Formats: sequence, structure tokens, C-alpha cells
Amino acid sequence: MAPGDVVTGPITAINGNMINIQGHIYYIATDSAAYAVVTTFKPGQVVDVQLDGPAKSSASHAINITLHTGD
Repeated sequence: MAPGDVVTGPITAINGNMINIQGHIYYIATDSAAYAVVTTFKPGQVVDVQLDGPAKSSASHAINITLHTGD
């Protein structure tokens, strides 16, 4: 299965297994790289969030989160 969209933006909030990027909430897939690192990030940091599907789908989950570098 090919990964889905990448969403880039500042973290608004992190709450358990959810991350809020500029007002859009994405659930974090358990047993994923995103789940393992989400607690290392804090609101205000700009990140790239790899999803397992399209960004517009509420069924898509975050599978990886990395600190955004460059433009």
C-alpha cells in the first residue's frame, strides 16, 4: 500500500492519539512511526505529517511525523 498525502504546518495541539495541524485533526495510527515520536513534538513546531490516505478523508491516519525543514 502506498502512503497518502503529506500535510505540512504548525502543530496547534497534541491530545493523546490526535494531532491538530492548523485546525485540522488527524488521528495517529497505533504501531506507527508517528505514534512512537508524537510526544517529542510541541505546539508551534512546523512538521510534515505523512498520512496513510488523502488529507481530505476523515479515515486517513498519521503514520509518520517529522520536523519540517526548508521551504
